[in-house]
Amino acid sequence: MPPKSFRGNIAGRGNTPKPISDAENIANVMYGGEVNEGALDAFFDAIAENEGGRNAPLRVLQSDTGAIDIGNFRVLATGLQIADGVDVEEWQAFGQHIRMMETSIQWIIGDWLAYGERVYGKTYQEVAELTGYTYETLRNLVWVVRQFDLSSRNDKLSFGHHQTALALCDGNGKVAFDWLQSASDNGWSIKKMADEIKGVPPALPPVKGRMAKFWANFELFSKKNVQIASRAGEAERRQMADALRKLADDLERRK
Repeated sequence: MPPKSFRGNIAGRGNTPKPISDAENIANVMYGGEVNEGALDAFFDAIAENEGGRNAPLRVLQSDTGAIDIGNFRVLATGLQIADGVDVEEWQAFGQHIRMMETSIQWIIGDWLAYGERVYGKTYQEVAELTGYTYETLRNLVWVVRQFDLSSRNDKLSFGHHQTALALCDGNGKVAFDWLQSASDNGWSIKKMADEIKGVPPALPPVKGRMAKFWANFELFSKKNVQIASRAGEAERRQMADALRKLADDLERRK
């Protein structure tokens, strides 16, 4: 399918007086910054030309109503409008865009916020009010993206894999990277990877009675306390381990 050119102007936007990068230009289309239309058009046309017109990227425009037009698709707050006459190749291409956005949205938000914080001095609270995301969510997203630059992110794993590995490795991105590579090589779920990092043995066979209740409570207790310990220092973790050993001794001595 041959590439299409942009038509019309992006509402309320003009050419910027200073050059901006292609990445910033695209982000501005999505998030309401100043847009250099000529540079944006040239960027997408260059990609389409390099790909020989095959799977050419869909053009993104913002309408007066706040909807986002992507090729012959209009994204609304309540759904999707599709123009008549869309061929199957463009329909499939849009589906690929949906999938990409679904799997990368946390990375996108984190990178976008990290840039705004670094360049414009925007705070998490300001962005929370702008986007509706909670302060804690935004802080966690930025924490992860700053530990993993684009070259160290594993596209075979979810954002949740990266966040979990980082949390369980005390925020050490290099150690987390090695665990993520193992998770990718072995096809581990987030839980399986977390169990491997924590050294948790395979789940015990189902039990009944008091032991069933014990294991249910123990699993919840363990999960919460491992999360706490993952953010603690070495001395604090030793104190926690001593407390657990004392609890085990108390259980054995109880009559």
